[in-house]
Amino acid sequence: MKHLIVFSATILLIMSCKSTVIVNHKKLDSIAESYVKLALRLGQYDANYVDAYYGPDEWKPAPTSLENMPPFPYQTFRSEADSLLNLLNHMNIARFDKLWTLRYNFLTKAVASLQTKIEMIHGHHYNYDEEARQLFDVELADMDTIYFRSIIRTLNELLPGDKPLYQRIDEFSSQFNIPADKLEHAFRATLDECRRRTLAHIELPQNERFDLEFVLDKPWSAYNWYKGNYQSLIQVNTTHPISAYGIVSLATHEGYPGHHVNSVLIEKYLYRDCGWVEFCISPLYAPYSVIMEGLANAAIDITFPDNELQLFMKNVLFPIAGLGTSDIERYIEVRHYVEALEFARLNTLRAFSNGDISREQAIDQLQTMALIPLEKTARVLKFSETYGAYSVTYVVGLQLIRDYLKQHGGIDSDSQWQIMSELLSTPRTPSGMSDRLQ
Repeated sequence: MKHLIVFSATILLIMSCKSTVIVNHKKLDSIAESYVKLALRLGQYDANYVDAYYGPDEWKPAPTSLENMPPFPYQTFRSEADSLLNLLNHMNIARFDKLWTLRYNFLTKAVASLQTKIEMIHGHHYNYDEEARQLFDVELADMDTIYFRSIIRTLNELLPGDKPLYQRIDEFSSQFNIPADKLEHAFRATLDECRRRTLAHIELPQNERFDLEFVLDKPWSAYNWYKGNYQSLIQVNTTHPISAYGIVSLATHEGYPGHHVNSVLIEKYLYRDCGWVEFCISPLYAPYSVIMEGLANAAIDITFPDNELQLFMKNVLFPIAGLGTSDIERYIEVRHYVEALEFARLNTLRAFSNGDISREQAIDQLQTMALIPLEKTARVLKFSETYGAYSVTYVVGLQLIRDYLKQHGGIDSDSQWQIMSELLSTPRTPSGMSDRLQ
């Protein structure tokens, strides 16, 4: 019964999408197909651009190494993108229902983002705020250092001492690191628990599954490579030790109910059931990445509300890893406060990317304001240099999702899951996260 309650809104919306397609709006389908094909061709010139694709094989360009690609056809790509956006801007959407309006806004923002990526590959440089706005549909506000300092004061009270605060946090947290020989067991047990909790609220296709790999020397902590047909490859970077909290955070983020579930539901409800082809591709640099990363970051709060995270760690995760349970409450509290400093990290990356501070100054700020250990600052900067302003998707995305859940989700767990499931399975844009569908 709970599945039917949670998905009642989505089922009604899918019925709406099918009945509306029969009547009209074939033009939007045609634009969507052209957008997917253009995005695939653009992806040949940036290996990171197409994060996932599970559409028709015949739409994919012939495999070619970047070294053997012809010169970037800027004028052709720009002309095609301009034409698609012009068609969208001149469409009459007065009779669109809520779901079709969401789809229209999603596609319009996606094409505009693609335009910006064409300009970037052509050589145009955007500052951090411009990338955030034009690639990701995000307006960056000035960030309040007074708020950061209040969190730092609280952490100083939680972990008093003479050493630099980031070092005290790292040393305190290290006692909760999972031993390397217990890591896979602990990760799989956590994913199993997250999947069990997710299935209590969200119905997934019978053949959904994931594979798990451990890798080294990546600019990210973990990555979900969605393969289509409801299957994912989850890779976990073990270059640095992973803590108990880190395992739960990564399992909910990359797996259940985060990226894996999000991608499964989008594929099932929007691509396969509705036949909306723009959802067979997932460009990394696009507005929907903000929604995806926000949902994935919020997943731990939905999956383990109240004191359930502490109970899971104490009763399941710590015994697997052979860890003692003393100070677990303070450990979780410290991790929550440290994560509240993500805007401080973003503030530093923004200034570093714009050339306002040097690398040495960025490293110092990451340690003193974001409380990131020295050995991890290089990975943070490498991520920024590799993926540009992508970090806004994690920080601003989480803020958007939390604000939405607070406004529409009620205070009980079932209500939160119901809103979460709706967000996981419908088209959204950051600038369009103001109203609920119902």
